[in-house]
Amino acid sequence: MITVLYIGREILLPLVLATLLAFILTPVIRRLRMLGVWNAPAVVLTVVLAIGGLAGLGYTIALQITQLAEDLPKY
Repeated sequence: MITVLYIGREILLPLVLATLLAFILTPVIRRLRMLGVWNAPAVVLTVVLAIGGLAGLGYTIALQITQLAEDLPKY
């Protein structure tokens, strides 16, 4: 069983991440649907917001790492 998981990780990892994202983003899409937004725009808006949030988080982390690298000689 472990060998199958090890060999199939290139396929299983994206599937697991997609499933996790689906579970995380579904409540946002449902809330938008309750507010009267059609299905396709709700999904697109949710995905754009999720990508924007991840990009903002990545940018913040990159800034922090850069600042740490500049301050490292002081430590």
